[in-house]
Amino acid sequence: MSHAERQTEYASVFRRVAAYALDALFLFIAFPLLLGAICSLLFYLTIGLEWTRDGLLFWSYIFFTVSLPFWLYYSLCESSSRQATFGMRILGLRVTGVEGERISFGRALLRTVVKLLPFEINHLVMFLPTPIWHDPNPGLRVGFVGVGVLIIVYFATMLLTRRKQSVHDLLARTVVVR
Repeated sequence: MSHAERQTEYASVFRRVAAYALDALFLFIAFPLLLGAICSLLFYLTIGLEWTRDGLLFWSYIFFTVSLPFWLYYSLCESSSRQATFGMRILGLRVTGVEGERISFGRALLRTVVKLLPFEINHLVMFLPTPIWHDPNPGLRVGFVGVGVLIIVYFATMLLTRRKQSVHDLLARTVVVR
């Protein structure tokens, strides 16, 4: 272990989850409520509510009003000079490369897409082929089990790695530090 690595304080799982919760709270107010309300109103005024029955259309709506803005938020913030989202800044955290360097937008985007993968899979399972609330026989969709397993793997990885890295950190070669 190098001298610099011994002096690095890696963010705890609790702090990381708390920062994520703060960001989610901010994002769910900023994007889906504002952008989602505008898009929903436009859809309603032009084609009515029938679009909510089409799984692919509904998934596309969620992708463009929720997923894509979230991906851009995390990627732009984590690759910025501050190396942190608003939630991370409040809790004194930042994302770096494993050598302590600032990460590029591409690495931040890879990290974000992998980090939010369980939620994207959840969206697909909920909306395809038919949105679950319009499915005449909803039952258990197996994909939900896969989402749960992925989330457990992400947390277990953070708890078991020396630098408290989750799957998305390992793939993007990043760490979260205080």
